[in-house]
Amino acid sequence: MSSKGCIPLNDIFKMLDECAQGHTRKSGDHYWIIIFHEKIYYNLPKGEHGAKNPDIQIGHVKKLIRRLQIEDCAKRYLPILSN
Repeated sequence: MSSKGCIPLNDIFKMLDECAQGHTRKSGDHYWIIIFHEKIYYNLPKGEHGAKNPDIQIGHVKKLIRRLQIEDCAKRYLPILSN
């Protein structure tokens, strides 16, 4: 899998709504904290200060989906993950 590219934060949230139904998002100072079935991912960046829909590096998204164990579903919603 390639680790190059970015995904808009809103697309990541849409994917989480479908693939991690019932998850919780908590806003930290610089990162989102995602909680799903007792699994916690602490490092989803918020992006640049003031950005409304910042692009998030694909490496962060891959770590998130591995941690939450939602790889198959996430690849359907974010085709860039299959590259």
